[in-house]
Amino acid sequence: MAFILLHRRHLFTLLVQKKWRLFWSALENLGRMGLTNYVLQTFFFFLLFEFGYKQVKNGELLSIIILANLFYFAQIIFSIYWFKKFSFGPLEWIWRSTTNLYKNQPLQKKKLHSMVEQDAPLSQ
Repeated sequence: MAFILLHRRHLFTLLVQKKWRLFWSALENLGRMGLTNYVLQTFFFFLLFEFGYKQVKNGELLSIIILANLFYFAQIIFSIYWFKKFSFGPLEWIWRSTTNLYKNQPLQKKKLHSMVEQDAPLSQ
């Protein structure tokens, strides 16, 4: 019991420290694209194992682990850059748009100056 409390305390301190914010924000972006990343991983590794290179077919575990980690980090980088321009992941946007037919779901982020111009009253 004491070990569990100590572990939770340690995790909480990692969550609030400033030097970990970049790490947590990267994982947050990855989580916001959970469905897209899941489908990409499934598709990529299916193709790899089905038609893949020689080391995977021979079952060399180290090469599979390295490749999986490289693909995971590529997804983190892709998620970070995706959310600089868009509000949702591509499959998440399709999911939201098809389940909420009465409200338009914008995929791209609105630019700040266009939002200010639309909301600001005209002064003449």
